Amino acid sequence: MCVETLLVGVALVAAVAVLTVLWRLRGQRMRRRGLREVMDAADALEAHVRAVRDTVNRTPGGAAADSALQEVMRDLLRNRLWLQQQGLDAPLAELESVRAKLETARLRLGGRPH
Repeated sequence: MCVETLLVGVALVAAVAVLTVLWRLRGQRMRRRGLREVMDAADALEAHVRAVRDTVNRTPGGAAADSALQEVMRDLLRNRLWLQQQGLDAPLAELESVRAKLETARLRLGGRPH
């Protein structure tokens, strides 16, 4: 009876340890995916801003629009700096929020949804 109880206890401890490791691996995978999505959104926004800027620069009187594009680019750079400094430790919800803001900015400039 004592040996059986001990074996059950050891099996329970092992099961909890395995589940803990799997849970942590899942969290790391989700964080990597979240970081990748934020970086992809930032890259897409930057490419779109550059394309719009090229179009604006070929249009007479495009200087006013160019200043708005510069503001979008500054905001993008702020987000990239935040990602560099805080991205690895940021909660997944915060990463998603930044990704959504970048995507919204791109859509406002006439980009297509992803």
